[in-house]
Amino acid sequence: MKSKPGIFFFLDGIEDPYNLGYTIRSLYAAGIDGIVMRQRSWLDVEGIIIKSSAGTSELMLIALVEDLETTINFFKSKNYTIACTGKDEGQSIYQSSLKPPLFIVIGGEKRGINRNFLDNADLRLNIPYKREFVGSLPINSVAVIIGFEILRQRKDSNEIY
Repeated sequence: MKSKPGIFFFLDGIEDPYNLGYTIRSLYAAGIDGIVMRQRSWLDVEGIIIKSSAGTSELMLIALVEDLETTINFFKSKNYTIACTGKDEGQSIYQSSLKPPLFIVIGGEKRGINRNFLDNADLRLNIPYKREFVGSLPINSVAVIIGFEILRQRKDSNEIY
């Protein structure tokens, strides 16, 4: 049986276990297929993640990887569109077709996304703000906004997978 193309999020730079749990819960509710993160030990805060995710961390496919470049190359080899988020550059998520197969890279507030990945992404996305704002949204907020925009687009096109 051939698997369907999916939508995966790479959360780079998420540090707080509560925010990770909330993000997992929200992306699970939005129908996202999986989350990819850099390898690190979450064992000492696993209970916090499970509790703040309302148990969805046990249901969501989560992969821990060593290297973002290798991971992106894997998804590219499977014909996934690689999308990176950026505050000022790129196309509004509301004007972008966010259909599978899609691999979305979201950078943390401290480091953002490596310029090499931004320059080589197939798609650059941003979330438009209502007013001029020099800051950036937290990684979990960006993930949730994009996740539910994907759900909205799927519902509008009757493409609930």
